[in-house]
Amino acid sequence: MSTPSAAVRAEAARAVARVMAGRTLEDALAAAAVDALTTQNRSLLMAMVYGVVREHTLLTTLTARLLDKPLEKSPDVQALLLCGLHQLRSMRMPAHAAVAETVNAVALLEAHWARGMVNAVLRRYQRERR
Repeated sequence: MSTPSAAVRAEAARAVARVMAGRTLEDALAAAAVDALTTQNRSLLMAMVYGVVREHTLLTTLTARLLDKPLEKSPDVQALLLCGLHQLRSMRMPAHAAVAETVNAVALLEAHWARGMVNAVLRRYQRERR
């Protein structure tokens, strides 16, 4: 199901993936489709991307611990997981909303195969957080 909140997360994941591929943060955000977003969603996108880039090493380490095998061939899905973990760790939003909308964003990244995996990783993080 595509919602405006899922669209924000998908666009944030694309921007993070661009940064991970070597583009500057400024270039990655300039390439993001922010024109269709409300001011509130634009702010959420920026907070998510800046937060993931700031905590990249920690979030990547967490992702590696939560996955059985790396997602090297799926940079958008890997970036979406980083966004999801950042929401659960550092953003003030209900955990159920962060998980549900991140899982919904998988369809917008056209990675339907990853839907269950993204849900499982984020739920596992919630359980094993401490």
